[in-house]
Amino acid sequence: MNRGLYIVIQGPQGVGKSTQIVELDRRLKAAGLKSRIMREPDSQTDPTARNIRSMTQNPIFEMNTKTEVLLYNAARSQTLAVINKMNDRNINCIVDHNYLTTLAVQYYGRSDIDDYQAINDIIKFAVGDNEPDLTVVLDAPVDVLIKRKQGANRGEKFDNLPKDFLTRVRKGLLLEANKRNLSIIDATAAADEVANQIWELVADKLANAKKKTVAHDANLPTKIGDIINKKQKPYLDRDDRGNYIITEQGKQVLENVLTNTDSNTYAFYTDKLSNVTVAAAMARLSRRGDDMRVTMLDEFLSGEAGKDEGLLNRVITAYGDDSVQQLATIHVVVENASNLLTKKLEWGRLASYLEQSTRYIFFDQKDKKGNYKYYTPKTLDADTAKLYETTIDNIFDLYLSMSRKLTEYCRTTSKVPKAKQDGAWKAATRAQACDVTRAVLPVATRATVGIVASGQAIENLIMNLQADELQEAQESGLAILEEARKVMPVFLERADRPDRGGATIAYRAQTRRDVKTLADKKLPQTLSPAPEAVRLLDYWPRNELDLVPHMLFEHTEQPIEAIKDAVAEWSYK
Repeated sequence: MNRGLYIVIQGPQGVGKSTQIVELDRRLKAAGLKSRIMREPDSQTDPTARNIRSMTQNPIFEMNTKTEVLLYNAARSQTLAVINKMNDRNINCIVDHNYLTTLAVQYYGRSDIDDYQAINDIIKFAVGDNEPDLTVVLDAPVDVLIKRKQGANRGEKFDNLPKDFLTRVRKGLLLEANKRNLSIIDATAAADEVANQIWELVADKLANAKKKTVAHDANLPTKIGDIINKKQKPYLDRDDRGNYIITEQGKQVLENVLTNTDSNTYAFYTDKLSNVTVAAAMARLSRRGDDMRVTMLDEFLSGEAGKDEGLLNRVITAYGDDSVQQLATIHVVVENASNLLTKKLEWGRLASYLEQSTRYIFFDQKDKKGNYKYYTPKTLDADTAKLYETTIDNIFDLYLSMSRKLTEYCRTTSKVPKAKQDGAWKAATRAQACDVTRAVLPVATRATVGIVASGQAIENLIMNLQADELQEAQESGLAILEEARKVMPVFLERADRPDRGGATIAYRAQTRRDVKTLADKKLPQTLSPAPEAVRLLDYWPRNELDLVPHMLFEHTEQPIEAIKDAVAEWSYK
């Protein structure tokens, strides 16, 4: 199959690279070609490169030039692996910067390392044979660069640099470009004129360059449908407990449509699956207890025309489940989330959510290790963990006994004639039993959560999770960021920048700690007697001061009445 192009747009800060990269991306897509904007080192799709870049760009981390060269090239190696994978999928990668920046900044700009060959050796080790198909160097006088950069400070290390430094960087780029016979474009011309010159170079490369091909076995299927239709290679199997197992062939299918086939968190490649298919699969989540990837292979990757539309028609039109109409957008899945994490994932209500429902699914299955589906905190010591797991195992044993007996009771006492006791009747009686016994399940119970959201909502969710004190929430926030970035990187680039998302996360975490400190300091530490019955406490809100007890409620063991009584004694100040 054809490979995409690896295109680099180079130039000093302020030369207009970002504008031209966005325009080139637009033109490639308008021509019907796949295109992806990246930067090097990549801050979007590779977590290792992203974390290295975070250190190199953050002014709080002081480092010498040698350290910068080594770190940038470590991140570069990671980034090039991502670019290679994209090119293999016939995606054209438009990349902001490459190794020329290291030479221009760390060698010519810094001027404190004399060994030019040593830096080139390090670059060669990191880059190998992964040279760009096309490198375009944009150039402008330093005075123009400085004028363009004024007011554009993003808080990174290489913003607002001295004029003499920029002069050396520009000179270094021009020397290296001439040495390598690279195309140099005068960026002081009108933006449209510059874009046209870049497009001529790219179009020529697309038309005349010999396409690189990916080596593969000619006998192997290359399309998703071909893989599925080869019956001698099933993609689902079952273990000795009857649980589905995804085969290697199944993983090969999933790799084309999902960002991760092994992690508990993954996202869909929407250029591989239609929004209708993804929405239909999400709609099945609440009524099927399997891993979503199993459901996808079992029901939605068969290539049966119209099946997905039919399911959505039944769910939306026949059943009136309007929430499913919100699903044709960005989709993220978190497998094996505890019920406590589920509440945190859904707390913001800025997105649409679906869960494996305890109302329709029996949570009686055990994993391959023979364990029930619940989460054990990693922070517990050995003795506490043992007590914890023994207790929750007992709860699940009781749940299993209750749910089975209650299902049998619902069926034996049913007044539905035997002739009409079909699959729908069995599902209805099962749901009756589930609806009663689900109250027994602990908050540690693990299930799958589907999240459908805009980039803004996902970013806010990630920051909320990262600011939470629960380790499971923090880990989930990082995983969602890593996977969602693979399908919508442009919306999430600020999510972990120290001056943007990082600052917001720190603020929310500190606010949580401050309120907890106030609760500990101002409220009694002895437990008050619990009320004997559940009752309506109050209507709300009366005024803004009614918020204060509710802000404190989760930070203490006190019932709401005790908190209100204590707060009522406080001064307004």
